[in-house]
Amino acid sequence: MKRLILILFSFALSAQAQISSQVSLQDGDIIFHQSQSSQSLALREITQSAWTHTGVIVRHQNNWVVVEAARGVEITPLESFINRGLGKKFIIKRLRPELRQQSQTQSQNRSQKLKTALMAYVGLKYDFWFEWSDTTIYCSELVWKAFDNAFGIQLTTPERFKDFPLNGPYAQRLIQDRYVSQGRQLNLEEPVVSPVALLESDLLIDVIRKD
Repeated sequence: MKRLILILFSFALSAQAQISSQVSLQDGDIIFHQSQSSQSLALREITQSAWTHTGVIVRHQNNWVVVEAARGVEITPLESFINRGLGKKFIIKRLRPELRQQSQTQSQNRSQKLKTALMAYVGLKYDFWFEWSDTTIYCSELVWKAFDNAFGIQLTTPERFKDFPLNGPYAQRLIQDRYVSQGRQLNLEEPVVSPVALLESDLLIDVIRKD
């Protein structure tokens, strides 16, 4: 009986911690995790960061979800997004208060404006070639464009492929598989936004870190 009480007590504390962490969430929070996808090793090598995937948290049908570009642009339960990450590690960031106030004055319904911008991309295919277009889209591109389209806020300045180290073995393998073998050529001048560039943006502040 004593053991059962301890188990129930531990479960209650765990549930309370989960609820209290969710209470602090807001529409538009940006979440990052360490992806375990097949391309994650190349992305780690190229961006020199373990934080290789990102999405935007919103309240949807009374649940916290992440709008992300993974297999395509889709809506994922927040818990599922966190569980997919390596070691269930994650970081959640948010626009600085002054920027949130500024975007609020631009629209009476800031949350709805951002959701509309995000939902416009839902259903698009994932962009395996990391091109700066709206026909297909990758994770950090989705986040960047959603905030730009909704509020005119550019979270970071896009870089170019030529700014990244592309000579590593994982990067070269990815280039061979996705470009060379398919008769495509990597455009070194292509604008690109990496997850870590968003993570390190001066326009964002920490909300929750489990790293």
